[in-house]
Amino acid sequence: MELPLTVDAVPLTITGRIDRIDRRGDACRILDYKTGAPHPPEQQHQRKEEWVQLQLPLYAVWYATTRGTSPSVGYFNIPDTRDNTGVVTAAWTADDFAAALAATHRAIRRMHAAEFPRTDRMATCAYCPYTRICQRPHVD
Repeated sequence: MELPLTVDAVPLTITGRIDRIDRRGDACRILDYKTGAPHPPEQQHQRKEEWVQLQLPLYAVWYATTRGTSPSVGYFNIPDTRDNTGVVTAAWTADDFAAALAATHRAIRRMHAAEFPRTDRMATCAYCPYTRICQRPHVD
């Protein structure tokens, strides 16, 4: 998945790997595989109506942008017990996806302004997925 965005006149591309896309007729469902105890996507992505994870909403925005139709998004739970295996989709609306996109723009602005905490443990930098945006020199 590649979602081109422009934030404050700066173009960038958000990339990601979608675990699963199910299509039936005109309907589409984008799923992220999850192991462990099942949780609704709303519980994982939002806290007190604030977006804290943006993965699924950005997948939905990407799909709607490239295909012209909105998918449902959710988790395919692969827990420790068979009883909890299954799909849980989010009940998000187009307004929710717009709010998630606005939250993405705010997060990108904070990143551009270097407004995110950096660890004091340089050894951690070797495993950090944000090394490319942090721009802190580190030892490989």
